[in-house]
Amino acid sequence: HGNTYTQSVTVKNDPRSPATLADLRAQHNLLMKIYAGSKESWDGYNQVAAMRPAIAALTTSSQPAEVVAAAKAFDARLDAVGGAAAGGRRGFFRGGPPPPPTFERVNGAMGSELTALDNGDMAPTSATLRGYAENCAQLKSVVASWKTVNEKDLATLNAVLTRNNLANIRSTATA
Repeated sequence: HGNTYTQSVTVKNDPRSPATLADLRAQHNLLMKIYAGSKESWDGYNQVAAMRPAIAALTTSSQPAEVVAAAKAFDARLDAVGGAAAGGRRGFFRGGPPPPPTFERVNGAMGSELTALDNGDMAPTSATLRGYAENCAQLKSVVASWKTVNEKDLATLNAVLTRNNLANIRSTATA
């Protein structure tokens, strides 16, 4: 009781792993960056999701037609940034260009990257680094779109709400 014991421990790499210490550090550093991007995309997705109930309440038949139209247009912008509220089709395997980035798609891609990179002791490959760079560019794009939704599109919707004597919708975006 109350005694403290110390013992030296030597940590050795798994003998089956060809990874060097530099490989493991590079892997860890990239994993942490991917995690940060995944967290940012998840936070953005949740900000969009938090706004959806207020917008859905504006699309009921009891609202003026101008409000319903504006709310539906705004909801389409939420889909374009966050991802379809009901899941929807993802657009894979249909040919043509890839679908535009959404928080949902970027988060899924980063989650896949985390899983793939974390499955072994290895330095990131050039393909992994290119995938990460592409996902970062997509995240930057969707974050910029979300900023536009909150600064421009929400102001347009709120102008319609004000004209119809309805309470404005507050932004759910965080700094």
